[in-house]
Amino acid sequence: MDYDIPVGTPLVPSMMCYLIKVSEDWKGARFVLMSSVFQVPFQISYAHLERTMMDDRYRVAGDILKFLGKRIRVLSRGEIIALSGNSGRGPAEYGGVQPPHLHLSSFWDEGKGPYENLNPEKFGPDGGRPVYWDGASPLDVEPEKRVLLLGQTLRNLEGELSGWEKTREEEEAKETLLELSRSLGHPAPEKIQESKHFQTLKGYLKKIVLEQKKFGPGTGAYSLMLKIVSYSTDPRQEVILTLPFIAPGLERFYRRTVYEEGEFLTIAPPHSPRLL
Repeated sequence: MDYDIPVGTPLVPSMMCYLIKVSEDWKGARFVLMSSVFQVPFQISYAHLERTMMDDRYRVAGDILKFLGKRIRVLSRGEIIALSGNSGRGPAEYGGVQPPHLHLSSFWDEGKGPYENLNPEKFGPDGGRPVYWDGASPLDVEPEKRVLLLGQTLRNLEGELSGWEKTREEEEAKETLLELSRSLGHPAPEKIQESKHFQTLKGYLKKIVLEQKKFGPGTGAYSLMLKIVSYSTDPRQEVILTLPFIAPGLERFYRRTVYEEGEFLTIAPPHSPRLL
């Protein structure tokens, strides 16, 4: 997937991930390769970068780390890891110069043979196109745990709506959502998606946010849409990607560049054997 963006656009991870590689291809295009924290075979790469902000402290170097118990830097959606560019030799029609853009690829690679190319446009919330992250919603969980987050979000719906701005459009949306929520009642988390009332509520949020674009990133309606749609995504979709850019107006939500210290995880299981 190619995104036409200016050189120097700050890039953030599309998922919580580990860094696998920072390198250049045979045409001189600078790229990074990353793997999902929860589904390691799922990988994404960003190419034609101007600059990267990671070094070997953050790199996962294969299965040996399971035995060494080394602590690995987790890259979250909320930090800048690279700047887009136009590195690498370009097409002849452009005089050998790459036009500024980001080339994003996704793969499934279990290390047992040829990897599988995947379409990143099908790994956004609910199997659709990736959308902006809201800077807060916890999208990086094991797929089977999404249903619990969905139930929690619906239980706390009235409290979440109370924090919205008091514009006319948001007040109208709140009234509709509260009415749909009352119709839904309080089903068990695993039964929520069987309810036609939930599907109506979900469809309403998708309509006003994604189709009609009444509410953009940074609004309460957008964040609620991201939760409801993401947490109801089929668990067979292992990873939920978001756009690799910072949404306009959301700069304050993103914590830092990756240069600063962040969360490290020990990926070795307890009492794992150590190599001699």
